[in-house]
Amino acid sequence: MRNAEIILEYEEIFHRFWCPDVINNLLGLFELSYDFKQVQIYGNWRLVRNDDDNNKFIDTFIATRANVLVSNDSSITTLKNNNLPH
Repeated sequence: MRNAEIILEYEEIFHRFWCPDVINNLLGLFELSYDFKQVQIYGNWRLVRNDDDNNKFIDTFIATRANVLVSNDSSITTLKNNNLPH
């Protein structure tokens, strides 16, 4: 499931800044948050060509019909002027 991949990526980044106890608390907040949803992703759009690992964010954005995708990753921000499917 793409959501699990996203959580693992967050966990990897958190390890750069915090100790395991803080990381576990942060990840626990995701699961407890009313905004956090597990979503089944049915398509793989492969819109990010130069960093395939980032396609999970685009696929989730499309599947959830989100209005905003926040990222500072250049492989994602280059898509900002494209009309992504909803």
